[in-house]
Amino acid sequence: MTIGIIIQARTGSSRFPRKIYEDINGKSTLYRVLENVKDAKVPHLIILAMPTYDEDEFKDKLVKGEFTEAIDGRFRSHFGSPDDLLARYYGAAMSWDLDLIVRVTADCPLVQGKIIDEMLIEYLKKGYNGYMGCNEVLAKSPYPDGVDCEIFPYWMLAEAHILATDPIHREHVGPWMYRRGTEYNLYAFENNRPHIMISKKFMNFSFDTPEDLALIKAITKNYDRHGDLSKALLETNFKIREWKGSR
Repeated sequence: MTIGIIIQARTGSSRFPRKIYEDINGKSTLYRVLENVKDAKVPHLIILAMPTYDEDEFKDKLVKGEFTEAIDGRFRSHFGSPDDLLARYYGAAMSWDLDLIVRVTADCPLVQGKIIDEMLIEYLKKGYNGYMGCNEVLAKSPYPDGVDCEIFPYWMLAEAHILATDPIHREHVGPWMYRRGTEYNLYAFENNRPHIMISKKFMNFSFDTPEDLALIKAITKNYDRHGDLSKALLETNFKIREWKGSR
Protein backbone atom coordinates (compact mmCIF):
# COMPACT_ATOMS: atom_id res chain seq x y z
CA MET A 1 0.00 0.00 0.00
CA THR A 2 1.32 3.44 -0.97
CA ILE A 3 0.23 6.27 1.31
CA GLY A 4 0.58 9.81 0.08
CA ILE A 5 -0.18 13.31 1.33
CA ILE A 6 -1.53 15.54 -1.43
CA ILE A 7 -1.23 19.26 -0.72
CA GLN A 8 -3.46 21.45 -2.87
CA ALA A 9 -1.92 24.84 -3.60
CA ARG A 10 -2.41 27.75 -6.00
CA THR A 11 -1.50 31.39 -6.37
CA GLY A 12 -4.88 32.29 -7.86
CA SER A 13 -6.94 32.53 -4.68
CA SER A 14 -9.66 35.14 -5.19
CA ARG A 15 -9.84 36.14 -1.51
CA PHE A 16 -6.09 36.34 -0.90
CA PRO A 17 -4.05 36.08 -4.14
CA ARG A 18 -0.59 34.50 -3.82
CA LYS A 19 -1.07 33.72 -0.16
CA ILE A 20 0.97 30.53 -0.54
CA TYR A 21 4.04 32.74 -0.99
CA GLU A 22 3.09 35.24 1.72
CA ASP A 23 5.89 35.80 4.21
CA ILE A 24 5.14 34.52 7.71
CA ASN A 25 7.99 35.52 9.96
CA GLY A 26 10.69 34.74 7.42
CA LYS A 27 9.14 31.67 5.78
CA SER A 28 6.46 31.51 3.10
CA THR A 29 3.11 29.90 3.83
CA LEU A 30 3.87 27.02 1.47
CA TYR A 31 7.31 26.52 3.01
CA ARG A 32 5.72 26.16 6.44
CA VAL A 33 3.11 23.71 5.17
CA LEU A 34 5.77 21.53 3.52
CA GLU A 35 8.03 21.78 6.56
CA ASN A 36 5.32 20.72 9.00
CA VAL A 37 3.90 17.98 6.78
CA LYS A 38 7.41 16.51 6.50
CA ASP A 39 7.17 15.69 10.22
CA ALA A 40 4.64 12.96 9.37
CA LYS A 41 6.56 9.68 9.27
CA VAL A 42 3.90 7.24 8.04
CA PRO A 43 3.26 8.59 4.49
CA HIS A 44 5.47 7.28 1.68
CA LEU A 45 5.04 10.33 -0.57
CA ILE A 46 4.28 14.04 -0.17
CA ILE A 47 2.81 15.48 -3.36
CA LEU A 48 2.21 19.14 -4.14
CA ALA A 49 -0.74 19.48 -6.55
CA MET A 50 -0.79 22.85 -8.31
CA PRO A 51 -2.51 24.35 -11.39
CA THR A 52 -0.51 24.34 -14.59
CA TYR A 53 -0.22 28.14 -14.46
CA ASP A 54 1.90 27.83 -11.29
CA GLU A 55 4.33 25.26 -12.66
CA ASP A 56 7.09 27.52 -14.00
CA GLU A 57 7.25 29.74 -10.94
CA PHE A 58 7.30 26.88 -8.46
CA LYS A 59 9.93 24.92 -10.38
CA ASP A 60 12.07 28.04 -10.57
CA LYS A 61 11.84 28.45 -6.79
CA LEU A 62 12.64 24.76 -6.36
CA VAL A 63 15.73 25.01 -8.56
CA LYS A 64 16.88 28.06 -6.61
CA GLY A 65 16.70 26.00 -3.45
CA GLU A 66 13.95 27.96 -1.75
CA PHE A 67 12.28 24.78 -0.47
CA THR A 68 15.32 22.55 0.05
CA GLU A 69 15.09 22.48 3.83
CA ALA A 70 11.31 22.01 3.80
CA ILE A 71 11.21 18.81 1.73
CA ASP A 72 12.79 15.38 1.77
CA GLY A 73 13.15 12.47 -0.64
CA ARG A 74 9.43 11.75 -0.53
CA PHE A 75 8.53 15.01 -2.24
CA ARG A 76 6.84 14.99 -5.65
CA SER A 77 4.85 17.55 -7.64
CA HIS A 78 1.89 17.39 -10.01
CA PHE A 79 0.51 20.18 -12.17
CA GLY A 80 -3.04 19.82 -13.43
CA SER A 81 -6.34 21.51 -14.14
CA PRO A 82 -6.52 25.18 -13.07
CA ASP A 83 -10.30 25.06 -12.68
CA ASP A 84 -11.13 21.52 -11.58
CA LEU A 85 -9.51 20.71 -8.23
CA LEU A 86 -11.06 17.26 -8.06
CA ALA A 87 -9.51 16.38 -11.43
CA ARG A 88 -6.15 17.75 -10.30
CA TYR A 89 -6.29 15.72 -7.12
CA TYR A 90 -7.23 12.58 -9.00
CA GLY A 91 -4.43 13.17 -11.48
CA ALA A 92 -1.88 13.52 -8.67
CA ALA A 93 -3.04 10.32 -6.96
CA MET A 94 -3.09 8.36 -10.21
CA SER A 95 0.29 9.66 -11.40
CA TRP A 96 2.02 8.47 -8.24
CA ASP A 97 0.02 5.24 -7.75
CA LEU A 98 -1.42 6.13 -4.37
CA ASP A 99 -3.66 3.69 -2.52
CA LEU A 100 -4.47 5.92 0.45
CA ILE A 101 -4.57 9.72 0.41
CA VAL A 102 -4.22 12.39 3.08
CA ARG A 103 -5.63 15.74 1.99
CA VAL A 104 -3.93 18.95 3.18
CA THR A 105 -4.46 22.51 1.96
CA ALA A 106 -1.67 25.04 1.44
CA ASP A 107 -3.28 27.82 3.49
CA CYS A 108 -2.62 25.92 6.72
CA PRO A 109 0.92 26.82 7.84
CA LEU A 110 0.36 25.28 11.29
CA VAL A 111 -0.73 21.84 10.04
CA GLN A 112 0.80 19.19 12.31
CA GLY A 113 2.62 16.11 11.02
CA LYS A 114 2.01 14.24 14.26
CA ILE A 115 -1.76 14.60 13.89
CA ILE A 116 -1.50 13.18 10.37
CA ASP A 117 0.46 10.22 11.74
CA GLU A 118 -2.03 9.63 14.55
CA MET A 119 -4.93 9.63 12.11
CA LEU A 120 -3.19 7.27 9.70
CA ILE A 121 -2.22 4.86 12.48
CA GLU A 122 -5.81 4.67 13.70
CA TYR A 123 -7.11 4.30 10.12
CA LEU A 124 -4.71 1.44 9.37
CA LYS A 125 -4.88 -0.26 12.76
CA LYS A 126 -8.68 -0.48 12.66
CA GLY A 127 -8.77 -1.57 9.02
CA TYR A 128 -10.90 1.33 7.84
CA ASN A 129 -12.02 1.59 4.23
CA GLY A 130 -13.74 4.91 3.77
CA TYR A 131 -13.51 8.61 4.57
CA MET A 132 -11.96 9.85 7.83
CA GLY A 133 -12.14 13.46 9.00
CA CYS A 134 -11.23 15.31 12.19
CA ASN A 135 -13.09 18.59 11.64
CA GLU A 136 -16.59 19.65 12.62
CA VAL A 137 -18.14 17.80 9.68
CA LEU A 138 -17.69 14.42 11.41
CA ALA A 139 -16.06 14.85 14.80
CA LYS A 140 -17.97 15.67 17.99
CA SER A 141 -14.76 17.18 19.36
CA PRO A 142 -13.15 18.55 16.20
CA TYR A 143 -9.76 19.93 15.41
CA PRO A 144 -9.81 23.56 14.23
CA ASP A 145 -9.56 24.53 10.58
CA GLY A 146 -5.92 24.68 9.64
CA VAL A 147 -4.71 21.67 11.60
CA ASP A 148 -7.40 19.31 10.35
CA CYS A 149 -6.98 16.90 7.43
CA GLU A 150 -8.87 14.11 5.65
CA ILE A 151 -8.02 10.52 4.71
CA PHE A 152 -9.65 8.49 1.94
CA PRO A 153 -8.74 5.61 -0.39
CA TYR A 154 -7.90 6.03 -4.04
CA TRP A 155 -11.04 4.20 -5.19
CA MET A 156 -13.22 6.75 -3.43
CA LEU A 157 -11.39 9.67 -5.04
CA ALA A 158 -11.67 7.96 -8.46
CA GLU A 159 -15.40 7.44 -8.00
CA ALA A 160 -15.86 11.06 -6.97
CA HIS A 161 -13.90 12.20 -10.03
CA ILE A 162 -16.04 10.08 -12.35
CA LEU A 163 -19.46 10.75 -10.83
CA ALA A 164 -19.40 14.23 -9.28
CA THR A 165 -20.90 16.87 -11.58
CA ASP A 166 -21.89 19.71 -9.24
CA PRO A 167 -19.33 22.57 -9.55
CA ILE A 168 -19.04 22.79 -5.76
CA HIS A 169 -17.91 19.16 -5.70
CA ARG A 170 -15.35 19.79 -8.43
CA GLU A 171 -14.03 22.83 -6.55
CA HIS A 172 -13.73 20.99 -3.21
CA VAL A 173 -12.48 17.42 -2.90
CA GLY A 174 -14.23 16.18 0.23
CA PRO A 175 -17.93 17.15 0.21
CA TRP A 176 -19.05 14.65 -2.42
CA MET A 177 -17.54 11.86 -0.34
CA TYR A 178 -18.89 12.67 3.11
CA ARG A 179 -22.31 13.66 1.79
CA ARG A 180 -22.72 10.13 0.44
CA GLY A 181 -22.56 8.77 3.96
CA THR A 182 -25.26 6.20 3.33
CA GLU A 183 -23.03 4.64 0.67
CA TYR A 184 -19.57 5.19 2.17
CA ASN A 185 -18.08 4.39 5.55
CA LEU A 186 -17.41 7.59 7.47
CA TYR A 187 -15.04 7.77 10.43
CA ALA A 188 -14.44 10.57 12.91
CA PHE A 189 -11.05 11.24 14.46
CA GLU A 190 -11.74 13.05 17.71
CA ASN A 191 -9.66 15.81 19.25
CA ASN A 192 -8.57 14.23 22.53
CA ARG A 193 -6.22 17.04 23.48
CA PRO A 194 -8.48 20.15 23.63
CA HIS A 195 -7.03 21.30 26.96
CA ILE A 196 -3.45 20.32 26.17
CA MET A 197 -2.62 21.47 22.67
CA ILE A 198 -5.57 22.79 20.73
CA SER A 199 -8.64 24.28 22.31
CA LYS A 200 -11.94 24.94 20.57
CA LYS A 201 -11.49 28.62 21.36
CA PHE A 202 -8.81 28.68 18.64
CA MET A 203 -11.08 27.71 15.79
CA ASN A 204 -9.11 28.68 12.69
CA PHE A 205 -5.43 28.34 11.86
CA SER A 206 -5.87 28.83 8.12
CA PHE A 207 -6.14 32.27 6.54
CA ASP A 208 -8.05 34.13 3.86
CA THR A 209 -7.69 37.74 5.01
CA PRO A 210 -4.93 40.06 6.29
CA GLU A 211 -6.54 39.82 9.74
CA ASP A 212 -6.19 36.03 9.65
CA LEU A 213 -2.57 36.44 8.65
CA ALA A 214 -1.91 38.69 11.66
CA LEU A 215 -3.17 35.93 13.93
CA ILE A 216 -1.03 33.30 12.20
CA LYS A 217 2.05 35.49 12.53
CA ALA A 218 1.42 35.96 16.24
CA ILE A 219 1.18 32.21 16.79
CA THR A 220 4.10 31.22 14.56
CA LYS A 221 6.41 33.69 16.26
CA ASN A 222 6.10 31.60 19.41
CA TYR A 223 5.82 28.31 17.52
CA ASP A 224 9.19 28.91 15.88
CA ARG A 225 10.76 29.35 19.29
CA HIS A 226 9.30 26.20 20.86
CA GLY A 227 8.45 23.91 17.95
CA ASP A 228 5.36 23.03 19.97
CA LEU A 229 1.88 24.33 19.19
CA SER A 230 0.67 23.90 22.77
CA LYS A 231 3.26 26.26 24.18
CA ALA A 232 2.85 28.67 21.28
CA LEU A 233 -0.89 28.93 21.90
CA LEU A 234 -0.47 29.42 25.62
CA GLU A 235 1.96 32.27 25.06
CA THR A 236 -0.17 33.83 22.33
CA ASN A 237 -3.43 33.40 24.24
CA PHE A 238 -3.78 36.97 25.53
CA LYS A 239 -2.77 38.49 22.21
CA ILE A 240 -5.27 36.33 20.34
CA ARG A 241 -8.10 37.32 22.64
CA GLU A 242 -7.15 41.00 22.41
CA TRP A 243 -6.76 40.86 18.62
CA LYS A 244 -10.10 39.09 18.09
CA GLY A 245 -11.84 41.61 20.32
CA SER A 246 -10.68 44.48 18.12
CA ARG A 247 -12.12 43.05 14.89
